[in-house]
Parts: sequence; structure tokens; C-alpha cells
Amino acid sequence: MKIAFLTPEYPSDAAAEGGLAGYVRKTAAALAQRGCEVWVLVTSDRDARWRDGDVRVCQLRTPRLPAFLSRIPYLASVMPLLQRLLAARACARAFHAAHAEAGFDLVQASSYQAPGYALLGNGAVPVVCRVSSYTPLYAAAQGNKRKFSEYLLDWLELRQVVDADASFSPSRFMADYFERLEAHDLEVVKTPLEDLSAEDDDAFCASHAPSGRYLLYFGTLNRVKGVDLLVQALPGLLARHPDLSVVFIGRDDGGPDGIKYADRLRRSCPESSQRLLFFPVLPKSRLFPFVRRAAAVLVPSRVDNYPNVCLEALQLGTPVIASDRSSLEEMVKDGVNGFLFGNGDADSLAVSVERLLSLSGDELAALRQGVGREVDAIASEDRIGELLAFYRRVIREFKQRREP
Repeated sequence: MKIAFLTPEYPSDAAAEGGLAGYVRKTAAALAQRGCEVWVLVTSDRDARWRDGDVRVCQLRTPRLPAFLSRIPYLASVMPLLQRLLAARACARAFHAAHAEAGFDLVQASSYQAPGYALLGNGAVPVVCRVSSYTPLYAAAQGNKRKFSEYLLDWLELRQVVDADASFSPSRFMADYFERLEAHDLEVVKTPLEDLSAEDDDAFCASHAPSGRYLLYFGTLNRVKGVDLLVQALPGLLARHPDLSVVFIGRDDGGPDGIKYADRLRRSCPESSQRLLFFPVLPKSRLFPFVRRAAAVLVPSRVDNYPNVCLEALQLGTPVIASDRSSLEEMVKDGVNGFLFGNGDADSLAVSVERLLSLSGDELAALRQGVGREVDAIASEDRIGELLAFYRRVIREFKQRREP
């Protein structure tokens, strides 16, 4: 099978790996290992072609509208939509050029930024859309006041999801939201595991990690990811556990008021601020040793969609403390491979952390064994096989619709 991915994100030397980029990379690599020919077309500020193992990567320089147009009354509010449509047209042109060379069977586009919008109804190959998020839900969780231009972008992403030949979500949580709010049924095809066997750079962690017990948060620091709940929960936890530290690794987006969460956290714990450690985004070779050594990984998201952060933590053998009603309850079983707490409830979060910290050595060992069993269960599902079966059905139905 010949497959093209359209995405606004892919890991490179010039770009940090976000959740979408990580998903595309590991899924493309796994499909290539199954004998598929896989291309990734990624929007960028430059044109380049390179190989990532067996996967062909094409960076597409997307044109930009002239800046002066944003100064024209009433045009500024539609400029982001026009720019997104321009990028989608560039993706479509690049896809058709690559299709002439490769002869694709299917194209998969991310819902985020709608890079496949201009390919809808193309008649040559089916368009599959993977739902990365439901933007209105994430915007509500972030708490920012929204602009008219953002509602237009929401509309564009939604049209790609609804009008694609088929769409799917990695979580039942997100699929249920689309069914309730948009009356659109999504398939559920869960995210596969990644090969994490690459050699780690232990030296950085050994020289920078706390000497005692620590909790770890890694990923973007913002309100959607529930970091504000940590601002409320950590002062009491650190006061009650003088041997406990908390490590944060990732980009700090700050809150709706613009204050960075690192500053907010330090101010909330003035007597324990030296036990709060902050690092920027780290390559996985440096990140994973922190994950393995952590007592637990904190994933307090208000909204999520079967995130790689949780999968990676579990694969590395570390229990996860996560919010319920966020899609994370599909990954974490309370008391088996981690602990769940009430969504948006800082007190409940603190209780779950206390449950972890109160475990005996034997109980901690049993919890980590539970992590291993759940990962083995995921590995046995053959999620790439499920994705390929989904692709084959979409291709078959697409061909049937075209028959006279």
C-alpha cells in the first residue's frame, strides 16, 4: 500500500517534536516496516526532501499572504482563514506532484490546520482525516477569549473532518464529543506504541535530576494540560513531603493572563521552590531517563486525545497520575498502572499523589508490574494492523462509489 501523510508537524533538526509530529513519525515508520511505501508531506518555511529511515519526507514551503493586507479593515479577521486555505492549496499541488510519481492508494491528513482540505473530493484517492483534537473544546479548556478569525478556522477543520472519505479518532472520548456536538460518527483507531529501544543519554539526567524521589511533568505547560491544577496542589504536597521534588520538561506557554507557569509555580511554593526543576524541551534520548527514574508522571489534562506522553511513560515502566473524563481514563486504570483523579479538581489530584507516595516498596513494585502488563496488552492488539484494515476498507468503499 502507498500512503501519503499531510501534516503541519514532523520532527526535524529545526523543529521540536510535538504530539502530532510524534504520532506521524512513529505511525509512518511502523507502516513502512509492514511493507508500505510512505511519504510525509509537511508544511514548512522551506522546501526540502529527505529520508527518515524508510519514510520519504517532503517539506513544503507554504506561501504567505502580504502583511499589509491585515491592515485593511474587515480583511484582518479573515486573513488567517485565507492563509490556511493557501497552505491547503500548496499541499494539494505537492500531493498531486508526488502522486504522479508514487501512485498513492490513500492520503491521511491531520485535522489540525486542515492541510488536506483542498484534496476533498479529488476523485483520485480517498482522503482520511485523523482527528487530533476538537478545537472549540481545547479553546474552552485554555480559557482564552476567542476571535472571529478562530471560529472560521474551527469551521475549516470541521469541514475537513466531516467531508473526508473517512475520519477517525485515537480515543473514544473525542469520538463521543464529535457525535454529541457535531452529529458525526468517527471510527476509533488507537495510537500504536513506538519503538523506544534507542540508546538513552543518561549523563544529562544523572547530573541534573533530583537525588531523591520526584514527580515528572513533561509536555507543554498550559491550562489545557492542567498545569494550573499543579499550582494549587503542589504547595501542600511539597510541605508534607520534604524529600519530594517535581521536574517539569517542556515549553511554557503560560496562562491566559500571559504569566509563565514556571513563575506561577515558584511563587506558589516559596519555601520549596528549590525543589521545582524546569527544563526546556529535551530530545527523547535525554528525556526518557527522567521518565524512567520518576516516581510517577503527572498528566493532569482537562482535555486530551490518547496522548503520546502517557503512552511513553507507561512504555518506560512509570506509573501515571491522570485526570478522568479526558481520554486518559482509556489508558490509565486506577490502582493498576497509575491513579485517576477528578477532572479539574486540584484536591483530588493531591489525594492521588498521596496514594502513590504512601505505597510500600512491595506495593510500588506491584504497581510497576501492572504498568508492564497493561503495555503488553496494548502491544498484543496490533494497532498498525487495525489501521491497515481501516485503510483497506476505506479504499474498497472509495472504489465502489466510483463504479458506474
